[in-house]
Amino acid sequence: APDRVLYLGTTSKVLSPAVRVGWLVVPPELRDEVIAWRLSFGGAPSNLTQLALAEYLRSGAFDRGLSRMRKRCAAQRAAMIKALGSAAPELTTTGVEAGLHVTVRVDDLAPWKLVVAGQSRGLQVAACDAGPDALLLLGFGRIEPSAAGGVAREVVDLVGAARALG
Repeated sequence: APDRVLYLGTTSKVLSPAVRVGWLVVPPELRDEVIAWRLSFGGAPSNLTQLALAEYLRSGAFDRGLSRMRKRCAAQRAAMIKALGSAAPELTTTGVEAGLHVTVRVDDLAPWKLVVAGQSRGLQVAACDAGPDALLLLGFGRIEPSAAGGVAREVVDLVGAARALG
């Protein structure tokens, strides 16, 4: 439905929220209405910012940087999953092969126990209920692949402490 579909995107995740540049592709008949709506939030990014971003895209530097980051994130994820599999084969990792998080299923454990055990260790733990199990959201974006084993051992210790809460 090209007369009703809008495509939008932003540089916030791949560059920085500070760049404050996004884009919209809209059907011609909605153009004026969308521009008026957008301007109600304030002015457009500076011309200098827009020109710099256009050059960054045109030069191929953006694509090269994105490719490097994808490879790095894939290596971090693979290292984390391998380390968790070695340290705690009873834990199941799930989630898509993208992003900077992996979900760890902890069977037969209330999520609040993971949160409490994490707090006592000075860790910020996000856990959610999955029936009788807990899901632990593990961010690995700041973890070098060489440190994944240590993090996996911390997860094992955390789960052990949570189970000990009774």
